[in-house]
Amino acid sequence: MNNLRRWMAIPLSLRWAIVVWIALIAGVLLRVALSGSTSQSVVPIYMLAGERWWNAEPLYAPPPGTMDVFRNPPGFAALFAPLSQLPIRSVALVYRVLGVGLLLLGLRRFLAAVHPVPLPPRAAATVWIIAAFLALPAFNNGQVNTFIAVAALHGIASAIRGGWWAASGWLMFATWLKGYPIALAGLAALLAPTRLGWRMPAVLIALLAWPFATRNSEYVVEQSSEFWRVAQVDDRSQAPLERTMRGWTYLVRIATGECVGHGPVQLVAAGAGLALAFLVLFAARRIGATPGLYARTLVLGLLWMVLFGPATESNTYSILAPVGWLLVGVRLPRAARLAAALGIALLVAGVLRGAFPQDPEFSMSSLQPIGAFLLLGVAVWELMFGFPREIVD
Repeated sequence: MNNLRRWMAIPLSLRWAIVVWIALIAGVLLRVALSGSTSQSVVPIYMLAGERWWNAEPLYAPPPGTMDVFRNPPGFAALFAPLSQLPIRSVALVYRVLGVGLLLLGLRRFLAAVHPVPLPPRAAATVWIIAAFLALPAFNNGQVNTFIAVAALHGIASAIRGGWWAASGWLMFATWLKGYPIALAGLAALLAPTRLGWRMPAVLIALLAWPFATRNSEYVVEQSSEFWRVAQVDDRSQAPLERTMRGWTYLVRIATGECVGHGPVQLVAAGAGLALAFLVLFAARRIGATPGLYARTLVLGLLWMVLFGPATESNTYSILAPVGWLLVGVRLPRAARLAAALGIALLVAGVLRGAFPQDPEFSMSSLQPIGAFLLLGVAVWELMFGFPREIVD
């Protein structure tokens, strides 16, 4: 009875959020346990890379069968080297539990850091429920995008609380995983240049150096060079539509049928990044590096990563799990709130697109970049004209 009373004492909206997360976690873990670790999973790719590292074999050699290629840095394979000696089903389960556990903790830390006075129950529940739906794809198939979202949340939360080494560690860990999270790290560094500007490079050097402690230097250098070569030639701008990048260029290709070249993609990405940097600096000079500005920087950095990053896939949009904060964490005018709600709805629809018939003339995958652009427009407008408008009631 005491447990029942405690449960009923929780506001109804938060109880719904808890139920959604429990259903999400239980459903995915049950699927992995019953259907096998190779079904809808990239963990076997990581396990193969770990085994190759363990045996000092080429990491980026063609994989067997229909397995996709390994696209992560050599150090990530080194992490999986000891795990490759364990049963794959157990690793697949523990890996997902670790990821979702750190994600839940990171979102909680982020909200507590930005809002010392907690959000109203319905607002908090909105953030948690949106995060559950957006995080689902990466959690389901074991993509490292879960850990990128984890690192972003913990990194920004640590920076708000003045934990500069922890912030540097988390943000550089995200950068080490995929490279393009350097955009978020760079925006965060603009808010605390003397505290993060030298710590982050020091941490990144340590992350890049640690694989040398597990294998001979010749092998590590060789695999690092091969990783760089593979990354340079992994240009999916000309790939079939179902394999091409899902950022802003996807919308251009759907609308015109034309592929955007590698050069223009890089130019637009750099221009968008510089524009966001100037916007963050402008806001910082107006009101200082407040918790609210750190939160807005998180949103802007994540949106840049999916829209202008070098290899966005549908699964990459899972890193946007925290963006529900934009809908409730600031006082948006009605029109901006509707635009943000529509953007989030499109992102969620993109997650659920498997339930809809696929029209060759209009892929449901278009909804994700459209939704991200709507959110980016709201975030930029609010930072330029509406900041600060934190919820206080």
